[in-house]
Amino acid sequence: MNLANLADDKNSNNRKPRGSYSKPLRDEAVLQIRKLVIEEGYTTSEAREQFNTLQRTFQRHVSEAFIAERQLLAKRLTDEEVLNQLAILEARISKQRRDL
Repeated sequence: MNLANLADDKNSNNRKPRGSYSKPLRDEAVLQIRKLVIEEGYTTSEAREQFNTLQRTFQRHVSEAFIAERQLLAKRLTDEEVLNQLAILEARISKQRRDL
């Protein structure tokens, strides 16, 4: 997979375009990232290794890939609930590692 040509900078009066822009290619990259992380169980670091792109570009794609989930969680969860869920997740992962 090659995301090097996926410069998704928006043109503004203060910026020069840095590269070609292709929404279909960017959208495909976002779908591939979701697939690697959700279906195949890669961490975002492992998924990034599959792409030949800058880290910041990859981070923007990850952010876009999970925007719907973040918006839903922001509406449903308080900060305290998020911390509780993270603590539960960490405890479960630790237990699974010990069991292995």
